[in-house]
Amino acid sequence: MSAAAATATLASRAPGRVAVAFGTGFTGRSSMGQKGLPWSAVAAYVRAYRSLIRGETVIWEGSPMKMFNSPDHLDQAVSDRTLIEL
Repeated sequence: MSAAAATATLASRAPGRVAVAFGTGFTGRSSMGQKGLPWSAVAAYVRAYRSLIRGETVIWEGSPMKMFNSPDHLDQAVSDRTLIEL
């Protein structure tokens, strides 16, 4: 949720200049002795992220969540082509 909220805020402040990338977390997780996430987990995360950006409610780890951003933040993030084509 924090990544989606941060993206919506940045997109509202810098329209057309925000790019987002996702990965398995291999580098950070390996430094803690863990394996990177499987790509299926990354895909599920990206689907939830996109839904949150669109202002939808998602179920994550069994609990519903929705961003409380103002509609203009979400509208700007959704209209930014870079965010839609993740």
